[in-house]
Order: sequence, then structure tokens, then C-alpha cells
Amino acid sequence: MVRKGDAGAVEDLLLALGDKSPLVRATAAEFLGDLNTQAAITPLIKILGDRNIEVRMWATSSLGTLLTRQQEPAAAYENAGRSECVGSDSSG
Repeated sequence: MVRKGDAGAVEDLLLALGDKSPLVRATAAEFLGDLNTQAAITPLIKILGDRNIEVRMWATSSLGTLLTRQQEPAAAYENAGRSECVGSDSSG
């Protein structure tokens, strides 16, 4: 079982993206999205052109997950700044 924070697992999954078996490549792409590692973004982009549709599907899904998670902290920060300004009166 792959667990978050397992650097060895990430390396193994990145290598598995180049496996000859489409099932192995698709499974690796799926798990990389679950691990929330930014190191997977470029390799997943590279396999978007894979000849197997399941590999492309999992690469797309995992990229969507990773890129959404990447945006969440920025959005939370942006929203926090706005909520602090709501109700404040700058007219003094």
C-alpha cells in the first residue's frame, strides 16, 4: 500500500509511468494524484500523450487533483484577506 509521505513510493510510481504495461502506467498515474506530490506534475503532463486511453484518463484526473490542491492555499489566503476587510471602515 502506498502512503502519503513515502518518498520511495513516489520515486517508484514515477518510474512506473514508463512501464511497458498500460495497467501499471495507469495505476501509477492514479496513485500519484492521491499522494499530492508536486513532483508528479511534469511526468504526468508527459504521459498525456500515451497511446492508452486509461493512462491518459488517470494522468488527466491526477493532474486536475494536484493542480486544484496547489491552488487551494492561495485561494484560502486570498479569501482570508478579503474577509478581514469586510466591515472595516477606512473613512476614519
